[in-house]
Amino acid sequence: MSFLRRLLKVSTRDYKLRALVSSRSLEPLNRFDRSIHLFCDLDKTYLETEFESWMKMAKIPFESPHDKITVPGASEVLELARWGGDPRTANSPQSALHFVSSSPPQLRLALDGKLTLDRLEWSTDTFKNQGYNLRMGRLDLLRHHIAYKTKAILDIATRMTPGSRIIMIGDNAEYDAFIYIGVRLFIEKHIDLDGLRGWLSGAMVEGPVIAQVIGQELIVPDDLKVDGIYIRSVPGYTGKINSRFAGTWFEFEHWSQVAWSFIKRGIISPKALPQLVRSFHNLHGVPLAHLRWCLYRALERDDLSKELRDVGERCLLQLTDLGSSGPTRRMLGWEFDLDLARDFAMTGRFDAKEDAGDWYRAIASARIERKKNRS
Repeated sequence: MSFLRRLLKVSTRDYKLRALVSSRSLEPLNRFDRSIHLFCDLDKTYLETEFESWMKMAKIPFESPHDKITVPGASEVLELARWGGDPRTANSPQSALHFVSSSPPQLRLALDGKLTLDRLEWSTDTFKNQGYNLRMGRLDLLRHHIAYKTKAILDIATRMTPGSRIIMIGDNAEYDAFIYIGVRLFIEKHIDLDGLRGWLSGAMVEGPVIAQVIGQELIVPDDLKVDGIYIRSVPGYTGKINSRFAGTWFEFEHWSQVAWSFIKRGIISPKALPQLVRSFHNLHGVPLAHLRWCLYRALERDDLSKELRDVGERCLLQLTDLGSSGPTRRMLGWEFDLDLARDFAMTGRFDAKEDAGDWYRAIASARIERKKNRS
């Protein structure tokens, strides 16, 4: 037990994970019957947040909605995914949108304002009550989000209708891929409660806390399926993933790649493609020449629906007619089509605790190395 916990006379058994999860529902989830549920992280996935030092973290609570910067394209893609296309022509939302953040709930008002400025409506939001960690003397858990996020996502999953589909979006700055894979393993019944216990234990989550994640009420509906995991490659956070599960998620550098993937998979209507392309250029500065190159490349694929191919070819002609930024050429380091995620079934036999431990230690080592490089 740390000196601070001895001073406050608290132990790990006094710790209540539920007190950490500050969740709010803005609409009933049963309205999304067998629909898609989008889970999205906030910091570095949706918002360009800096938390590499205590000074940068201390500034976050004092930022106004106008101070917060949206990752280019994130709001447009999520709005279209929620409505299935242009919200002006949709009768009702087609997908539920859940924000799960490790930011404290004191930021909820500012983030409400920011998301409203971004024209986003959402289903639930969950924030991490860091004040509870401070009261319990758990400074070591201020940056350890695995148990918190796992519980937050699974709590929402228990309220979904059977047959619902889940998509999780995060980034590589912390543990999002690790958390999402653990959730997928459990939801799709690759592991049971004991397996989930081993997975969390491998990530150094304490036994009494694990018991609160996998309590008796943790029963998810039948036939839930994780349709995809999307992880943003944040600049400066690159590194090899030491895990047999590496490659079972989509890595993206720009939200336009998520948009194209969602259109191909029927989550967003192909009719929204011209609107998205205009936004990427007019609002986010993607060169027209690069957008034309991306479309040329994407239309070479033979796995497109007829509707998407027709819309894509018309959009390409419109871009070509503009012609103001030179010939079609690759100008940025990404293209629309993401590399296919590796088949989850090909990961083979695994030991939940051992594999989680290896992966967790690799992430911790990478964090230490980044800290050394910055200093």
